[in-house]
Amino acid sequence: MKVSIAIDSFKGCLTSSEAGLAASEAFADTDEVECFRISDGGEGFAESLASSLGGHRILQKVRGPLGEEITASFVITDDGGTAIMETAEASGLCLVKPENRDIFHSSSGGTGELMAAAISRNVRKIFLGLGGSATNDGGVGLLEALGYRFGKDGNNDVVSICIPDLEMERKLKNVDFECFYDTSIPFFGPEGATYTYAVQKGCPDSMLGKLDNWMEKICNAYSAYSGKDILNAPGSGAAGGIGGAMYGILGAKMRNGIESILDIIGFADSLDGCGLVITGEGKADSQTLTGKAPKGVLDFVRKNRNGDKAKVLLIAGRVEDRADLLQAGFDDILQVTPPNMPYYEAMEKDIAKRNITETLKNYLKYGRTSSSRSRK
Repeated sequence: MKVSIAIDSFKGCLTSSEAGLAASEAFADTDEVECFRISDGGEGFAESLASSLGGHRILQKVRGPLGEEITASFVITDDGGTAIMETAEASGLCLVKPENRDIFHSSSGGTGELMAAAISRNVRKIFLGLGGSATNDGGVGLLEALGYRFGKDGNNDVVSICIPDLEMERKLKNVDFECFYDTSIPFFGPEGATYTYAVQKGCPDSMLGKLDNWMEKICNAYSAYSGKDILNAPGSGAAGGIGGAMYGILGAKMRNGIESILDIIGFADSLDGCGLVITGEGKADSQTLTGKAPKGVLDFVRKNRNGDKAKVLLIAGRVEDRADLLQAGFDDILQVTPPNMPYYEAMEKDIAKRNITETLKNYLKYGRTSSSRSRK
């Protein structure tokens, strides 16, 4: 059997490469198995692109989400022309312990500092992965790190934008920005960045309205500055609004993260004659269907003429909203973590790898689960 494995990282536990390797160990030597490093724009984005484009990693001291000094990194391609980076490296939720998450004091400034470091190396293009952020600052911190200044009213709402650093403005105009978003949600509103993701980043339910109102003022300022519709631009709400800042102020090209990455790494070539595609992520639920990597893999396979007969299996450490996921088109869904296993144990790297391998071995041995979706 020919198998293509494209699993996103299990956040805080396994990289895409580690999860893919664990899955591959469930197959026999006679099977033809190919693993791909993927990312939807969050953790592992730079690694995924660098695996195809080449390059070397640069370490850089920057501010973390809560202002602490950390060491983050980005990749410079071998020709020196392109920098590849991700918001998760400098402004990621994985950098903040759950008990310390504070949406009102978290900043995207560190990502802006990474960009400034790349620009100082005279790159001509920056690829930025939008995903896994700890912030909901609308990209204000990022822009401030690049020299922009914000005028605010008595309520601390943003009302104007300017860039007094003319030298940095000149440098920014010489760089092409491309942003890869993991979810295409509006900048603000009931289905926007704040109401969708701010709670898990440390925002109390009672403060969502106040934070979303603040985001609306930022959005209006970006639109006034750029003359663009920031609210509904693709990916504008990604990474707590960093997408909107990049699109509106820096003129970034916005790209669907997983779809673009699958194109770049040549995933379509692996689908010719493929009988099984395995994708996944740490937690699969209804948010998986908003542009996350597994849904992107599913759509890519179904649209590709060489993948029309391939079965698509979704695996995850934890599965919720199973009916919605099956309805979306996955042929089968596996939760690899035993239901009675404590969370802290399941998050140990070796145990997580073993769970993936053993669950897939049992699945391959005994066949479809009771929740499988029938395909004609």
